[in-house]
Amino acid sequence: MSVGYVLSILVGLLPEAGVILAGFVLVPRTRERLGRRSTTLAYLGLGALAAGLALSFLWSLLIPTLIGGEAVSASVWQVLNLIVGLIRTVFSAGGVALLLGALLTRNPAGAGLADRAPGGFLGTVQEPASGQR
Repeated sequence: MSVGYVLSILVGLLPEAGVILAGFVLVPRTRERLGRRSTTLAYLGLGALAAGLALSFLWSLLIPTLIGGEAVSASVWQVLNLIVGLIRTVFSAGGVALLLGALLTRNPAGAGLADRAPGGFLGTVQEPASGQR
């Protein structure tokens, strides 16, 4: 396995790694607005995405060994590739679902800050209920 092969794998995974790293940097800064539950879900989602990324890297490193050494037959290779692909899909979908869950379960106290901002949350204006000011 050459250094060029490993570098090509790393370059291909670099954008996703950058986004995950940015998430790990930004989540602590928004902890007060997100709340405890949302922060935990965000960390779990980022962790699942990072685990899927690590699995992708390791699987890419193993491919030449499995194919070149003829250690496995074609049918075993197909089954292994299917299993790893399904696991990677679960990590990716689970990570995104947990991140969405973090956004949807924000702390109501934190959500009030966005409602008082100009334009409100997602551009909507939250008016107080009649008789309450």
